[in-house]
Amino acid sequence: MVIMESLRVRKTLDIEVNDNGDIITIPVEDVQFLDGFYDLVDKFSNKGQEIKAKGTGMNQKEHIQLLVTVMQDITAEIDNIFGEDCCEKVFDTTAPSPYAVADFFDQMLPIFDRYTNERQKRIANKYSRERQGGTFNPQYGSNRKNRRKR
Repeated sequence: MVIMESLRVRKTLDIEVNDNGDIITIPVEDVQFLDGFYDLVDKFSNKGQEIKAKGTGMNQKEHIQLLVTVMQDITAEIDNIFGEDCCEKVFDTTAPSPYAVADFFDQMLPIFDRYTNERQKRIANKYSRERQGGTFNPQYGSNRKNRRKR
C-alpha cells in the first residue's frame, strides 16, 4: 500500500476586472512578476514625464502620435506581465488612455500591498515565539554555552 502526501502552496491571486466577471490571475509569489510590475509602474511614470517634455514643441497631431506609440508600448508590457488580453479585459480596448492606465496601477498597488501585508502577518503568527510557548529550545547543542573552549 502506497501512502501519498499532498501539498498545496498558494501561488496566484485572482482579480475580477470588469462587470462581465473576467479575471486576471496574478502570480503573487513570483518575485520576477512583482519586480516586472514595479518596473512597469516606474516606466509609465517616466514616460509621462517624457511626453510632457517632448510635447511642448509639437503640434497636436505629433503629440497624439507620440502618445499612441508610448501607450502601445505600455499596454504590450501590461499584457506581457498580466497575461494576453489583459488590456482588453480591463480597459475594454487595446489602446487605453494614460489616465485609464494610471487608474489601473492606482487600484493594483493597494491590492498587492494588502496581500503582502496579510501574508506577512500569517507567517509571523505561524512562526512566532508565542505560538511555540514563548521559549526558545534549540534543537542542537543545548549545552553549547557551557562547553569549555579548547
